[in-house]
Amino acid sequence: MGAAGADFFAAEPLLVARLQSIAAAGVKVLTAPDLAGTAENAQHTPAYQVIFGGYRVVDDNAQGALPLIEQRWFIVTAVRNAASQISGAAGRQNANALMDAALHALLGWKPSNDLSRLQLGTGGSPTFRKGGYAYYPLMFTTRLKLKGESITARGIS
Repeated sequence: MGAAGADFFAAEPLLVARLQSIAAAGVKVLTAPDLAGTAENAQHTPAYQVIFGGYRVVDDNAQGALPLIEQRWFIVTAVRNAASQISGAAGRQNANALMDAALHALLGWKPSNDLSRLQLGTGGSPTFRKGGYAYYPLMFTTRLKLKGESITARGIS
């Protein structure tokens, strides 16, 4: 439980379970704080990386009610293919089926009663690393109404 009484990161294990249910044999589903610190020699490929991408307040009722927030979750498809590193074509071909499966599994999916249906957001550019590693991000948003005692109910104004 978070400070406000809501399970702020409830979406993460639900996203992991959903991706595990559709992952082809040999595809790992991992979580990470970010990809910047992931060493390629320790990187599992192919894999989905589930990464919390922050949040924004959608409705912050000024009367002390707890806010409605929109969370961003990145699903990064990590692949490795040393062939055609200059063009990246082989890596894109490897990532294509994984990204397609993730899109079909997550787009419009409602992870729980506390979370809204997932919507596709702007995912950002792919990242390429030495040795044929490539990371293709998809970004999904979901909304969560924080729960708990409001500021007004605690006598704080």
